[in-house]
Amino acid sequence: GPVPTEIGQLTELFFLGLNDNSLTGPIPNGIENLASLSELAFWRNTLTGTVPTELGSIEGLSALKLSQNRLSFFNFSSSWPFLLSLDLRDNQINQTLSTSLDGLSALTELFLSSNRIPGTIPSAIGELVRLERLHLANNLISGTVPDDLLFLTRLTELDLSGNVGQHCFAYSSCDDEPSYCCEEGGLRRCSQSRVYYSNGINIFYCYGDVGLTGTIPAGFGGYRYLKLLDLSDNSFSGTIPLELGDLSRLDHLDLSRNYLSETIPSQLGLLADATIRLGGTKRDVSSFDSPPVAPLSLCAVEGFNLANDTSWCPPERNYLADVYQLAKGREWTIDGEDEQETKWVHEYNQHCKWYGVSCNDDGVVTELQLASNSLSGRISSALGKLTSLEILDLHDNNLQGIIPTELGSLTNLISARFSYNTLTGTLPSGFINHSNLSLLHLHGNRLSGWVNVSIPSRRRWDFCDLASSVLAASSQTSNVTCDNATSFGNATCDNATSPVRPLHCEVADHSILVSDCGSPSDFNEPLQCEDCTACCNAVGECHPKTTTMVKEKGLDPVELGLIITLFVIVSSFLVAAFLFLRTRERANHDSIHSGDAWHAIGKESVYGFFLSNSFVGWVIALAVLATQAAVFVIFMEAAELDFSDSKVDWVYAWRCPRNTPNCIDLTQDMLYGWIVFGIIMLAFLGVDLVMGMKLIAFSATRQHESLWNSVKCFFSGVVLLWITSFAIYASVVYNMAIARTNTGLILSAVIVIFVTDLDENFYELLKALCPIWLSKIYPSSDDYTRLRLAMEREVEVEVERKMEIERELRRSELQQLEQRFLSIDPSVRERGLLQKRYSLPQPLPVSLPQPLSLPQPLSLPQPSP
Repeated sequence: GPVPTEIGQLTELFFLGLNDNSLTGPIPNGIENLASLSELAFWRNTLTGTVPTELGSIEGLSALKLSQNRLSFFNFSSSWPFLLSLDLRDNQINQTLSTSLDGLSALTELFLSSNRIPGTIPSAIGELVRLERLHLANNLISGTVPDDLLFLTRLTELDLSGNVGQHCFAYSSCDDEPSYCCEEGGLRRCSQSRVYYSNGINIFYCYGDVGLTGTIPAGFGGYRYLKLLDLSDNSFSGTIPLELGDLSRLDHLDLSRNYLSETIPSQLGLLADATIRLGGTKRDVSSFDSPPVAPLSLCAVEGFNLANDTSWCPPERNYLADVYQLAKGREWTIDGEDEQETKWVHEYNQHCKWYGVSCNDDGVVTELQLASNSLSGRISSALGKLTSLEILDLHDNNLQGIIPTELGSLTNLISARFSYNTLTGTLPSGFINHSNLSLLHLHGNRLSGWVNVSIPSRRRWDFCDLASSVLAASSQTSNVTCDNATSFGNATCDNATSPVRPLHCEVADHSILVSDCGSPSDFNEPLQCEDCTACCNAVGECHPKTTTMVKEKGLDPVELGLIITLFVIVSSFLVAAFLFLRTRERANHDSIHSGDAWHAIGKESVYGFFLSNSFVGWVIALAVLATQAAVFVIFMEAAELDFSDSKVDWVYAWRCPRNTPNCIDLTQDMLYGWIVFGIIMLAFLGVDLVMGMKLIAFSATRQHESLWNSVKCFFSGVVLLWITSFAIYASVVYNMAIARTNTGLILSAVIVIFVTDLDENFYELLKALCPIWLSKIYPSSDDYTRLRLAMEREVEVEVERKMEIERELRRSELQQLEQRFLSIDPSVRERGLLQKRYSLPQPLPVSLPQPLSLPQPLSLPQPSP
């Protein structure tokens, strides 16, 4: 019902709030008697009529809240000297704003939205200098924004939106009659000018697409306290003032659905915390010279309503911008030419033309190549959102931090090069599932953990064969162009017409998957990579992760050395047995004495102690033998190709340069070096091999004083043959591991030969420390000469003794024969006759040699009877 008039009798009433009811009718007279009233709230009712001007006489009335009613008139020219807040939103006020607003000079808030106020914004609006909140939205206001509006420097909210649309009025009076929708009667007629039409019953004027026109005043940028600016749904044209970027306190900016230029000032990107709405341009986008693009900085604002519109804000451009920021793009060597299309993070450049970026025909990024470009900082996780990326090359920069896990989702990735940076952490596990990956370089970083990636060469060459087939087709038919080729294996183009094979198709197999899995490493445990094709170490040396000939047999160098040991022993035994069986038919073997065996060794060596019966001598010889063998084993262990063992000496002879994806073998042609190596081995160790075989032969083909002497001779030969073979094998294996030049090969050979002289050096040491003891078990060269002469003289004496015995036997036989003749013929008496008849030989004088003075320790063998 109506508001009771008796309410005016409540003279002491301070606040009157009858809001959110069903009050009807006009605001009654008498309320002006409420002298103490400070706020009158009748909002959300159905009040009609005008607002009594008498209310302005209430000195204490500061707030008049009459929104959401059906009030039709307010006298803006009357005096309201004390009114601070006037809220007439959602009413039916259809009067123009007064040209004089002096009576409202105290206002700080004016809400007139959602009425039918026609006309323009009067210049008198500038008189409300205290105004902080001005809402004139959803009316029929037209014209331009007066310059006087800029005097309202205290504004925090300015809402002029919604002053455009289809507004139809009855012909009789647009001010008094209610408005009608242009859709009425199923007929719609709208334009930017007044149109006269009839629906058969009434005559209407239709105003369409009018509202505020002209350009947006650049002075709006001077509202220092402005938090809300809504100019949407009008007919503003021209460009958006870049001064709007100076509204640092702005929370909401809405310029949508106007006729503004497609060029959006990049300064709006400074409004990082604001909600910005710019969509719904009324211009035909097809009329633009090029597809509209919002400034890059503005697309990064979370509250920008077009941030997800791929035509205004391509998302991949934002992702690449994040890459630029995190990688310190301003420090890059090349980031495109200034003011050119190749310039990175230029506000309006198409990202597909940025330096190092390539896109397919759909404008989707497929390549990002920024190698050797002084990138630093970190790798952005936004790269993981470039889902069509096939080529990623960031090698030879100074990137730090981890490889983002998001990169593991790039399932279309074909080639990725992160080498020569300072990346840490582990490789994202997602790379395991990259079914298209055919090239991955991780070396030259500080990665740890495991690289669980496998790149079968079959996959890579199947892919590259497909690209090759396209190239072949392009050379035979004119239909296959470069664009066709790029869809097969991302083949690149030469002279923009003929495709060439992709770079990763030209990489050798040993350079497909390279990481820092070699040793020495910067970590206690180097990077583990089971399927890497090459491993690099902390000093930049690399080597293909291939198996050696020994490894291919499932052995290591030490195990093969043990096999050689067994082979030498068995072979020596078999040779000795063969020689023994071959000579066993001989009635008398040539005899050999201890001196001959010592002489067969050929040099003064502790291994000669094996021919003696000295226990101490055997211990010394075995100790030296074990020492030599242990040293050779150390060389063999150090020659093993084990990428995870930092104790090995294997020299990585390869390098993976920064300027090429292929690793290069720097090993010299070492044929000359190996020939010299063979000559050195023959010259220094050939004698030992011959002497060892000679001792083995002596043990089987000569008659020895005892079986023990034969065993000692055989054992000495095996030892000499084995340790010499062991030395040659160790030298060959170690040189294969470390020698990469001819001089290095020869030098390492000399080092191993020095170890082979250990037996002689120990002998010289014993000779200096214990000469008397040494002379008892090991004859010197002079002693051996005297012993040999004595043995020869002894043989001569033995021969003469045997001849004398034969003579005595013959004399005895002669005497017996003579007796038999005398018994038959006694006349034969004379011995001379018998001697003459039978020609008996006369005994010869025998001169025995004088005995030699031999060294006391030596005991000559006793002549056999």
